Amino acid sequence: MSRQPDALIFGAGALALGFLGPELYKDWALTFIDIDAKKELLLHLKDNGKYTVNIAGPFQKAFEVTNVRGLNLNNPPELKEIIQRFNSSPLIFTSVGAANLNSLVPIFREGLNSREKAKSGAIYILCCENGRDIAMKFHTSLEVSLNRRLTSECRIGDTVMGRMCRVEPDIENNKHLEPVYEGANWAVVAEPFFGFPIKRGLIKEEKLFKSPFQLKEDNVFEALEDIKFFAHNGCHAFLGYIGFLKGYRYFGELKEDRNLMGLAYEMLFNETGKALITKHEIIDRSDYENYATNLLRRLTCPSFNDSIDRAVRRPLEKLGPDERLISGARFILSQGIRPRIYTLAIAAAIKACVNNKEISSDNIDNILLTYCKLTPEKDAVLIELIKNSYEEIMKGQWIKV
Repeated sequence: MSRQPDALIFGAGALALGFLGPELYKDWALTFIDIDAKKELLLHLKDNGKYTVNIAGPFQKAFEVTNVRGLNLNNPPELKEIIQRFNSSPLIFTSVGAANLNSLVPIFREGLNSREKAKSGAIYILCCENGRDIAMKFHTSLEVSLNRRLTSECRIGDTVMGRMCRVEPDIENNKHLEPVYEGANWAVVAEPFFGFPIKRGLIKEEKLFKSPFQLKEDNVFEALEDIKFFAHNGCHAFLGYIGFLKGYRYFGELKEDRNLMGLAYEMLFNETGKALITKHEIIDRSDYENYATNLLRRLTCPSFNDSIDRAVRRPLEKLGPDERLISGARFILSQGIRPRIYTLAIAAAIKACVNNKEISSDNIDNILLTYCKLTPEKDAVLIELIKNSYEEIMKGQWIKV
């Protein structure tokens, strides 16, 4: 039996442990790489080579992910090993969050230089962070750091991470979840959702990318990216921020709020959905409607037990011009559709920032200019829609569908 190829995973968070590990461990020798904050987990992986994931859905089960290791970026000998491992690893994943990605640039610079000197051949870097054009930005940062162009053997691409994963931080009194390893007081929880699309145009060595990878034609991949970012991420934020203002603690509770679920349905179908289908001719209307209906079930699945707090953390960051809220509203507008409901999520996020004092002023015009980077010259229609939505939020009134 031939030895499994090596893959490095930078980041040992919920997505890496709940999706990348379970999907890849049967075909790849995986090494999770993180910092001292994950020291105990990394030591466990290094010594024991396995961890546990809880799958939540119609039935709940726990299973072991094996054939894994852990290495610590803050440990000098292990950092040296990580850089050397670039020579033997044709596949690398980043799953550290978009805000942290540039912190990896010095390590990748050394690793890629080492690999080129060793003439180890093609290497693929797949970025799993939430956001738009993550791979392009990382590619640019690497070239700036290297002070040269990357060779054609280094290929960097985005992914579409559809599975929802989370960490349950305290399971002492939870009899339903297995700890990530024996003795740990936290657990990894993932939904039973499958699929790992990557862009066919990125790939030269197709033999490396068998199941679970799904090679998609470039136009199909781009449509899937937009669906994930604008429909999935947008609806998650919409339900989260409005649910937060209405006093809910868990997404599973939202199923009983007919008004809120009706708003989400209307937004997914008649705002986001119409915009996606207008832009991407490849999207079949029936396929999208099935996806959107199932998405609402997934987001509010009681057994996944997703917390509202997880969805609404760092609201100021999510109000940035390239984040899901503002860019989603702009996208819908760009397709000739007014995001009347979508902008409620923006207004709710602003209210959350004001409530927790992340924003010192509740002057809506100043907030939209300073934090959302919206200007009256370019964004007059969107500004008007957000201000109208903010009035609804401030009055405690909700648009009826």
